[in-house]
Amino acid sequence: MILVLIATAMLGRMTFLEGLKTNVSKDNAEALGALIVRIGTERGKAGSLPVECSSSAYLPSVLAKSEALGPEWTPDSVEASESPSHEGASSGAKSESHSADSAKHQAEDSAQPHAEKSAHHQADEKVATKVSEPSAGAAPATVVPTWGECFKQLNKNPILKDMVNPFTDARPLIVEKCIPSNQALHGALVLDKLLPTPAGSAVPMVQSTLVETDPINLKFQIRIYVCDKGSYPIRITDADF
Repeated sequence: MILVLIATAMLGRMTFLEGLKTNVSKDNAEALGALIVRIGTERGKAGSLPVECSSSAYLPSVLAKSEALGPEWTPDSVEASESPSHEGASSGAKSESHSADSAKHQAEDSAQPHAEKSAHHQADEKVATKVSEPSAGAAPATVVPTWGECFKQLNKNPILKDMVNPFTDARPLIVEKCIPSNQALHGALVLDKLLPTPAGSAVPMVQSTLVETDPINLKFQIRIYVCDKGSYPIRITDADF
């Protein structure tokens, strides 16, 4: 009788601990959803970070500035960082002007045949430059943000960086779907993309797996699931992004 009571108590404790792990996994999914919503409300604003999560295409120069300034920056810090570069450019221009004057004096002192040869060479360079240079009115190419690049930046946030899967004591995996026959997926997260359909459609949303190459320059929702102990999906939230 005593052994039966001990076994029952141990079984109850194991069930409680497994249930606690499932609850922690749910908390992980809710924390990810809250982060996605927070970024989603800010990503349409000018100067919002990370630029990889922007709701519109951006210039590569903007991405370079954000990477150089780190995860915390403001438009004021961008202007401050550009001031030294302007001074350096000015001094560089002065140096180039001085070098050009020296080259001009040396060319005047050279023999006439050498001057004619140099003139022909410079003319050839001008022609080549004119062919290779883009037209003055051409717009610079922009970068369309994708989910893969955005999620890399989200992973740097402490909310995700320090997240732990209670079933594995490692960071939660992002998987395509929960598969009950695969017990290695417990505690994993599933992210699906929800896109609205045109008015009058039979279904209001189209659901598909959110993949790295998906463009994110439009507003949409991200449905988050977590895989429980048996690797069955538990729907957590639909986060506006």
